[in-house]
Amino acid sequence: MEMTASELKHISSQMNSLLTLIASVKDIQDDVTDIKADIGDLKLMKPEVADMKTSLEFVQCSVESLDSRNT
Repeated sequence: MEMTASELKHISSQMNSLLTLIASVKDIQDDVTDIKADIGDLKLMKPEVADMKTSLEFVQCSVESLDSRNT
């Protein structure tokens, strides 16, 4: 009988550890889902950033051209 009670305590302890581990895995899965959504958002923004870069490069060339005319 003592052996059974001891084994049950040990199994109970392992179950608590398992539940903690499962909760941690669920948290990680949620984080991965959030990261995937963020990556999707970044991919959508990439063309907009490329357009902005092109515009800024054009403005820089224009400013340099005007600057060289004034000197």
